[in-house]
Amino acid sequence: MNPRFPVYIVSKGRWKRRPTNKALTRMGVPHKIIVEKSEYKDYCDAVGKENVLILPQKYIDEYDTFWERAEDNKTGP
Repeated sequence: MNPRFPVYIVSKGRWKRRPTNKALTRMGVPHKIIVEKSEYKDYCDAVGKENVLILPQKYIDEYDTFWERAEDNKTGP
């Protein structure tokens, strides 16, 4: 099944589990996994280099959480 638009999975620390990746693969949906540079090798070993993209460092550096209190400073995709 080919989607109308590209499918990207933002993932961190889940190269062993990858539930979304496994489900999309079973369905035959082409997709890429976006990961931080520090986890790139782990994901490549799990799913193949052609399926993994590195999240640009600029995104991490300039990410604005819009939180007002430091203790609420959580990030995500």
